[in-house]
Amino acid sequence: MSQSELLEHARYLRDTQKLAAYGRALTQLVKPTDVVLDLGAGTGLLGLLAARAGAAKVYLLDGGPILGVAEEVAIRNGLGDRVVAVRALSQEVVLPEPVDLVVCDQIGGFVYDAGVLDYFADARSRLLRPGGHLVPGAFTLRCAPVNAPGPRREVDVWATRPADLDLGAVHDRAINTEWRVEADDVRTLTDAQTVGRLPAWSTERLTAELSFTFDRPDTVDGLLGWFDADLAPGVTLSNDPNAADRMDRWCNFYPLTAPCEVAAGDTLEVSLDVRPDPGIVSWTTRWRRGDRSLGRWRQSTVLGQFLGPEDVVNASRQELITTARGHALVSALELLDGTRTAEAAIGQVLEDHSDAFPDRGRGRAVLRHELGKWARAAR
Repeated sequence: MSQSELLEHARYLRDTQKLAAYGRALTQLVKPTDVVLDLGAGTGLLGLLAARAGAAKVYLLDGGPILGVAEEVAIRNGLGDRVVAVRALSQEVVLPEPVDLVVCDQIGGFVYDAGVLDYFADARSRLLRPGGHLVPGAFTLRCAPVNAPGPRREVDVWATRPADLDLGAVHDRAINTEWRVEADDVRTLTDAQTVGRLPAWSTERLTAELSFTFDRPDTVDGLLGWFDADLAPGVTLSNDPNAADRMDRWCNFYPLTAPCEVAAGDTLEVSLDVRPDPGIVSWTTRWRRGDRSLGRWRQSTVLGQFLGPEDVVNASRQELITTARGHALVSALELLDGTRTAEAAIGQVLEDHSDAFPDRGRGRAVLRHELGKWARAAR
C-alpha cells in the first residue's frame, strides 16, 4: 500500500463516531441468515462489523488490490469463513445471490458528490432482494451561511493580479466551484435550514427556497452544505460542523461572488438547486436590508468547469456530453452548419438547454466565449 492509501484509511479508522454508529445500526438490522454487501469495502471495516453482528455471509466489494488486505484482516479477526472478497466495480459486478443488506460509506460532503446515490440506485435495482436494507437508508441535506476566511482566500487568490496578470477567467470559475472544507475552516452564522430529504437510492433533483436572517454584524463568505444520514431506526450520523458527535467528513462550501458585510437584521435569501445526476449545484443569493436590495448573484458549478474548444470537438466529447453544459456546447457546434448565424445558433441552444446555465444572459456570454475560442482554434 502507498503512504496516501494508509493515511486515507487511517482517517477512516480514527473516525470512532462513524464506526460506532454503523456498528449500532448493523447490530440492529443484521439477522443471522442475512447476506450482506459492503460496497467500496477498502480494508473491510463495515463488512466486518456486519459479520460480527451475525451475518451469515459478507461480500467485500472493491475495485482495488486493497481487498487482499481486507481478507487478511478478516482472517486475523476470526471472520474469514464468512467473508468473500470480490474485486470489481459495483455497477458491473454480478453476485451469485441477492443480498439482504447493502452498506456503504461513499458519502460526499453534500451526499451526492462521492457516488453513494448512484451506487445504491444500481445495487437496489440489481443486487438487493425486495424488502432488503440500505445503510444508510436516507439523507437530509442542510445548509447555512458561513464565515470562511481560509476557503475564501483560496477562491480570491485568482483576483489578486499576481505578477500583474489578470487571472479573472480563473476567478470566474473559482466562485462557481464546489469546495471541500473541514469543519474547523468555517463558522456558521445562523441556524441551518433543510434543503430536502432523499432516499439513499434517489438521484432526483432537490430545490429549496431558504431565508437566513442575521442577529449580528458579520462577514458572509458563502454557503455550507452538509447532511444527516439515517442508518437505522434511532441511529443517525452527520457531518454537521457544529455537532459534538460529527463524523469526520468534509462539508461543501459554495462561495458567494463576493463576501457580504451583513448587519444585524439583514436577510440572505437563497434559491438552491441540487442535481445529483449529473452532479450540478446552482445557487442564487439575494442580500436584503429591510426593503432594500444590496446584491444579487447567480452561480452554478456548471460555470466552474475548465473547458476549451478541444474539449468540445476532440476526444473528451463523450465525457462532456454527460453534463448539461456539455450538451449545450455540443449542440451549439452542431447548429453551426452554415445555414444560420452564430447568434441564431446560440438562441436555439438557450431554448433547447434552458437548464444548462443559471440565466440566459450568462448562458449567451459563455456560449459566445466558447464558440469564439473554437473558431480561433479552427483557423
